[in-house]
Amino acid sequence: MGLAVYIEDQVHGRSYAGPEAGKWLSSLVSAAAGHGQLAGVHVYGDTMFNVVQLRWLLVEIERISAEQPKLSSAATGVAKLIEEVIKQRGYLWISGD
Repeated sequence: MGLAVYIEDQVHGRSYAGPEAGKWLSSLVSAAAGHGQLAGVHVYGDTMFNVVQLRWLLVEIERISAEQPKLSSAATGVAKLIEEVIKQRGYLWISGD
């Protein structure tokens, strides 16, 4: 099944980000090759990023996109999602399969 991505608000109300978010994130996790914040995403467990971590994750995603242009649409999709979470001062919750 892969990764399921959710947006959580400050009191942990959760909404599903859609199937494409999981696909985008999976491709970026693979591209990270065990480095940076993305290396901490557990593909068989749960992972949560807070606003501070998400700001660093944006930098990492931009780097991956610059190094691997074929992932630019995935990077853009995840970056927009992260920016939405930061705006809400919430969390990005990832459920591995």
